[in-house]
Amino acid sequence: MDELPLVTFSPSVQRNCGDIRPIFAYTVFMFHGPKSGIHPFVIISTGCQHNIPARVQSLPGSWVIVDCPLCGKKRIYLPAGIFRGRLSHDLQTNSPRIAGRL
Repeated sequence: MDELPLVTFSPSVQRNCGDIRPIFAYTVFMFHGPKSGIHPFVIISTGCQHNIPARVQSLPGSWVIVDCPLCGKKRIYLPAGIFRGRLSHDLQTNSPRIAGRL
């Protein structure tokens, strides 16, 4: 058996990689994960027991009046009932109550 000569690549040899490099250049911006979905201020509605947004900018020092977009009831909530969490899935779908208000 004849031994094959070892081939070394010299820097003068040009490789055809110019076509492939732009494919991977912008992949960082293409692969973001899903949004966290955590809302900063959420209240559990006492009428329908769903998580609804509290619509406050910061944690209040006193009670808050909130209209539930799902059941339509206006209720008073204490600051102890306001927390950080996920909104109800029913808020993201087209509810008949929400669609009737538009």
